[in-house]
Amino acid sequence: MSLGIPGSYIWITLGVVVIAVATGVTAIYVRRSARLGVEALSPHASASTEVGNNPEKLERLALQAENVGDYSTAVRLRFRAGLTRLEQLGLVRQQAVRTSSNIAAAIHSPTFSRLAWMFDNIAYGGMLASAKDAREASSDWMLVQQEVSAAQTAAGAT
Repeated sequence: MSLGIPGSYIWITLGVVVIAVATGVTAIYVRRSARLGVEALSPHASASTEVGNNPEKLERLALQAENVGDYSTAVRLRFRAGLTRLEQLGLVRQQAVRTSSNIAAAIHSPTFSRLAWMFDNIAYGGMLASAKDAREASSDWMLVQQEVSAAQTAAGAT
């Protein structure tokens, strides 16, 4: 069967090969993304592992991420910075394994509970962060510190 184009079988075969290769490359990328996590593919993620637990550096990376529209990374970095600050102030114990729900139950901060819900849904639930989420992740950590300090002071007074 001829389509009236010389070598049409070659073009059809070449088209099938190109589609198969593109599908294979996409499948590999998707599997790699799922295995490594979305954070591993973010340019800010590799930098965040280099700064360790320095809240100021984490905040700077979060601001960079926010400035380029990567609000999810900004929220994750700010959550990490906020937890680090709470640990440094002695308001949260450092533990090898912890969940945000365990921390929320221990520190009794409604603001932390909201930030933890947002973090969990963005980091693990696939929710996309908005510019508003990134701003709240930045501004609300001071309130968390105040709530935790007040709760600990009240607990110590009883």
